[in-house]
Amino acid sequence: MKKTIILVLSMGVFFSIPFSLSARDLENRGSSAGNIADAETGIDPEVIDPMARIGGIAKDGLVVSMKEGDETVSRGVAAETVPVSEAEAEYSELLAGYPMADMAKALSEEESETAAFLIAIAKKESDWGLHAPQKDGRDCFNYWGYRGSYNETDSGYSCFDLPEQAVSVVGERISELIGKDIDTPAKMIVWKCGSACKEDDPASVAKWISDVSAYYRRVDS
Repeated sequence: MKKTIILVLSMGVFFSIPFSLSARDLENRGSSAGNIADAETGIDPEVIDPMARIGGIAKDGLVVSMKEGDETVSRGVAAETVPVSEAEAEYSELLAGYPMADMAKALSEEESETAAFLIAIAKKESDWGLHAPQKDGRDCFNYWGYRGSYNETDSGYSCFDLPEQAVSVVGERISELIGKDIDTPAKMIVWKCGSACKEDDPASVAKWISDVSAYYRRVDS
């Protein structure tokens, strides 16, 4: 009977030990156990749980980060790399710092000859958007001095809603001219003065052609 009582008491003491440990002891025990497991297996814990490095939880492709004692949960999705065409990269670099830089992608989707004229004429007419028509205090994205029926300003210039719309409309007009063999800066002078260029100051006409030519060759080369 004594042996039985001793055995029962011993079992009671054995099972009561884990429940008498403090939360800190349990945390330390868990940490130690993890270290031992790592030492035995030689496996980096970040390989087993890559999120361990940043203290987050991976779920459904999201990174969920939680702070102790903070109910706020922040989620972040890794940014996707959007491929950029060679033309878009070239135009972005050329137009950097000017309002027209926002049109780089739209320009890259035009035919290269059309894009070259769009960029060259805009440089001459508005310095790539620095001096362009406005309406109701906002940019009209009209960097070519284009006059059309769409949402006209008091001066008769088209006021576009978006950069992409501007490139599309003006680009279509330039493409039409190119299709009629108006495909050099000298011929494109009709953009400045239409069929009445002979009545314009010859020096002004020559300057327009010279300036547009410089940037046209730079883009179309």
